[in-house]
Amino acid sequence: MLNLYLHFRELMKAIKEAILEGPDSNKVFRHDISLLHKKTYETCGTLVAWSILNGGPGLPVFNTDLFSLMTGGDIDVQDFTSVVDSDVRAIFLQIQEATTEEQFEEALSKNSDWLLNQGLAPYNLKIDRKDELLKILFKNEIYFRVHSEISQFIDGLNRVGNFHTSAILRAAKEFKTLFTPNPVNHLTFSGLRQMYKIEFSPVGSNHRQQEDEAIYCFESFCSDCEAGILEVSLEDLLAFWTGASEVPPLGFDHKLRITFNENSQYLLPIAHTCTLVIRLWRGYNDPDQFRCDMIKAITWTGGFHLA
Repeated sequence: MLNLYLHFRELMKAIKEAILEGPDSNKVFRHDISLLHKKTYETCGTLVAWSILNGGPGLPVFNTDLFSLMTGGDIDVQDFTSVVDSDVRAIFLQIQEATTEEQFEEALSKNSDWLLNQGLAPYNLKIDRKDELLKILFKNEIYFRVHSEISQFIDGLNRVGNFHTSAILRAAKEFKTLFTPNPVNHLTFSGLRQMYKIEFSPVGSNHRQQEDEAIYCFESFCSDCEAGILEVSLEDLLAFWTGASEVPPLGFDHKLRITFNENSQYLLPIAHTCTLVIRLWRGYNDPDQFRCDMIKAITWTGGFHLA
């Protein structure tokens, strides 16, 4: 299950780079006729559907307005950060910043050739229709201009059980988190704590006392990660532990585990990503030392250790 998730995660990264453009939190489709000819967008849509339906990650990088248009909704233009072409973005800003009829007409006149190429005659437009004009132009830039790419991608989604039509369109709000960024959905320590279990020795044993001290250090480290005072985050810890920097849409197939080494010869915590296990050595009783060792374990291994 986990190995499949990791493969899908890498696949989603490749798809993002192949067919989308713009910042990670605001991507739109790239216009590429060679990819259209090879039906790359359709293939990518199919792979995204397979990832989601098999418990893998979605593709949470789409511009929210684009996702709304892809699911039959409307848009509320607030900014133009998803307009990748800097010259086109400048035109949008010129029109948006016009506050008088004279400034508006000047902006339209200055960019009349571009507007005509978009299929708009600028001569009879008035400033009271500025918001409508910006909305039309923005919709054209992120949707109509690349409609062939979007349609092919949706065809790919539908190749897997009619996924777009039967599922996404019927529950767009629920699927939105799998296709658009959700900055408030950060991993928390309390959320992480519910996902793991600790394999303690019997109460009263010498091992149990040492394990309690090690867990105190571990959970102190988690609290510091959540507070943002360390160079690593809870997402980094989760990636080190499981290979996944976010919880899969369907969750992990079993509880994460913390176990303990029999002695202290393993100076750094060890992660076994395939079994979702972190091994701590008994004897940790200094939160500062543990914090230093844990950061080394995470950063030196690039998020992974033993698979």
